[in-house]
Amino acid sequence: MSSRADIAVRTADQDTPLHFANCFQQLETIELLLKAGADPSAANSFGVVPLHVAVAYAGLERLELKEAKATLLLCAYGARLDARDHHGHTPAAVARMAGARSSLIEFLESPGEDFRAAAQDLLNAVDEEAEDFAAGSMSLKGIQSEKTAGSEGLAPQSPSMARARASSYAGQDMQLTEENSRLAQENKRLQKELDEARANIRHLQGLLDQSRSTMERLKSARLSVSEAPGAEAFQAVRDDMEKEMGELRQRQQDLGRDRESWLQERESLLRQLEEAAEKQERSEAVVKRLTAERNEALDRNVVKDVSRPSSAVTRQAAEQAAELTQKSDELSQKDAALFAKEEALSQKDAELQAKVQAEQEALEALQSKDAELERLTTDLQAAKSQVDRSSKDLEEKVVELSQKEADVQSRKTEIQRLHGELERQAGEKEEMWKNLTELRAQHKELREQQSKTSQELGAAQIQLQEREVELEGQLKEKELTIQKLEEDTAQLTGQVTELSGVRERAEQAEKMLEPWKKRTEEIHEAFQKEQALRKRYHNQMQDMKGAIRVFARIRPKVAREADQEISVYRRDAFSLECAAKDKKSAAKDYNFDAVFDEHNSQEDVFADCRGLIGSAVDGFNVTVPRAQLRGHLMH
Repeated sequence: MSSRADIAVRTADQDTPLHFANCFQQLETIELLLKAGADPSAANSFGVVPLHVAVAYAGLERLELKEAKATLLLCAYGARLDARDHHGHTPAAVARMAGARSSLIEFLESPGEDFRAAAQDLLNAVDEEAEDFAAGSMSLKGIQSEKTAGSEGLAPQSPSMARARASSYAGQDMQLTEENSRLAQENKRLQKELDEARANIRHLQGLLDQSRSTMERLKSARLSVSEAPGAEAFQAVRDDMEKEMGELRQRQQDLGRDRESWLQERESLLRQLEEAAEKQERSEAVVKRLTAERNEALDRNVVKDVSRPSSAVTRQAAEQAAELTQKSDELSQKDAALFAKEEALSQKDAELQAKVQAEQEALEALQSKDAELERLTTDLQAAKSQVDRSSKDLEEKVVELSQKEADVQSRKTEIQRLHGELERQAGEKEEMWKNLTELRAQHKELREQQSKTSQELGAAQIQLQEREVELEGQLKEKELTIQKLEEDTAQLTGQVTELSGVRERAEQAEKMLEPWKKRTEEIHEAFQKEQALRKRYHNQMQDMKGAIRVFARIRPKVAREADQEISVYRRDAFSLECAAKDKKSAAKDYNFDAVFDEHNSQEDVFADCRGLIGSAVDGFNVTVPRAQLRGHLMH
């Protein structure tokens, strides 16, 4: 390709390099061709596209979707999922006929709107897993070298067995990774609980220190109380204060009574003053009236008649006015004295109230101090109880913390053990991939040898045709041998199925059951020998039957031919007789490898060519054409 080779070149059957790369599952070559622009949907003369070949290989090898990298590469580069060969088979139909996994079939049948992106995502995930695996394998280089040295004596495995073993280890690797993640989360959770427990311990320690400070304050308060006067002195002071307060209350009551009597006297004086004022007003009114009458009398010249009474009235009014003035002065003096006495009483009352307030404040201060002392005593007892509970909780937390630390340590030990197990599994996985690469190289060499053998077989076929007449007499004997070999093959196939299950169980238990591993290897070697023996006998049988075989089958008459004569008769199992059109001419005989008439069923016909399927599976080219009337060939 660096020299500009044509990547779209085709063979006589219109096969492209991408067809051949998929036939041999050369993943790097497939990816290189696709990146260079090779057409992933190019069809050959039979309508087969590279995707048909890739899914057939994935189905025969029983690969999961993420393991079928060739299929994913073709899909990622736009291969047509609806491409059909000359038989009308799509890639999904080919995968189903090849016995592919359900995940691969579902992807091919319902890929979604953007199957190319889905295929690319799967490829990226596989590459990431490969990178993680490579990074882990670098750290286990020493272990891998020891395991590789120890495995040099093992017999090579088939690609399907190696891939199944690698898939099993991949599953175990995934399980160990999930377990490692779960243990890491559990470790984080335990670490978080440990930090919370330590925080609780610090909080309890703070509460303990606070309780200690409270106890110190209570001790100092008790000391200050003990230095004060004794309880008897305190009670005496309280009694004196109560006695003095009682005297003050009594004096206050006496002052209240005096004040009430003064107020009553003041009210009576005020009433008298009001009565005197009324009398004075009446007298002034009388004086005014008499004065008016006098003036009128003077006007009438009756001065003599009224002079005496007027003087008497005037004197009486003057006397009443003087008396009222005197009473008014006395009332004013009494009112002033009463006001002064009231002010003195108010001042004395204020002094008493201030003294009572001071005594009350002192009493309240003592009561508050007593209540504070009782509250501090209660707080001290509560703090002691809380300290006791905190100490007990702290001890429980310490025990629980110790248990959690032990649990964390055991989990760490388990994680380390699982890490070791994961590393060992990674080493075994790397070893399996290496064996798989070697087996692919061996597979390539075997295909080259097969090509050479095919050429030699072509030359040998000429000799076999010459010996065909000689071997016909031995055919019946060989058929008996073939029947026996087929029975042995069926028995060996059952043993292979049983051995396959035994091998899977042995792979799962090989870590703990080394004897089963040895037994599995022995069974595997025996299976390889029996498989090689079966292939050799089977191919020998096919060679004995001949490379080119011609069968003839006489069809029965149809309804419209009921009144016509039959012109072809089966003479025996290998020849038939064809009547001439002219009855005078002799009938002609024809010889074939097998002759079937209307009495033979489809099973009888298939029984003579079923052995070709095994040869096709072993890698031989097999073609079964059917010649109909008018020379039409149908494969």
